Amino acid sequence: MELDQEKLKEKALLLLQRERELFNLRIKHERVTAWLNLAQALPQIFADRNVTLDVVFARLRKALLEGLKVQRVSFLAMEPEGLRPIAPAGPARPLSADLRAVLLGEAVGVVNDQSGPPGAAELFGLTRFIWTRIDLAGGAQVVLVAGYDASKAKFFSGFDSGDAANLRNTGQHIGNSAASTRT
Repeated sequence: MELDQEKLKEKALLLLQRERELFNLRIKHERVTAWLNLAQALPQIFADRNVTLDVVFARLRKALLEGLKVQRVSFLAMEPEGLRPIAPAGPARPLSADLRAVLLGEAVGVVNDQSGPPGAAELFGLTRFIWTRIDLAGGAQVVLVAGYDASKAKFFSGFDSGDAANLRNTGQHIGNSAASTRT
């Protein structure tokens, strides 16, 4: 009898493990679908050549929030004194020299825990996030960041290299489209 109980426990644990794996696969599938939908929507977002970059950033922010179901998306302009939030707008944030070097040295990053660049989580107000640097015409640079704060991060799957690559591709599209359509 005791042997049967142990086998039942093992099978129940295995079943729970498989259920979690299926759940994670479904979430991954939904995220990949969201990235594909965003990639298809990007040309339409840039279709009107009379729209300013601020409006484009607002549209992209909405598309990322709704498509990826992240808690927060921000576009921040890199300036000598720090980062200035563009979408949503806000007061400038100081940027340490070390973090500036990371943002300028790496085009994309993933942070799923406390091992990210020192000060990044505090600067962005997020615990689990992905970011990319967008190089605009004239040398202007914008950081696009999307993710979750500490209270929400534990309820959502972490980001992976595929998410980072898709965000980087989105950033490159923004940079290329902005250069060809606006000043």
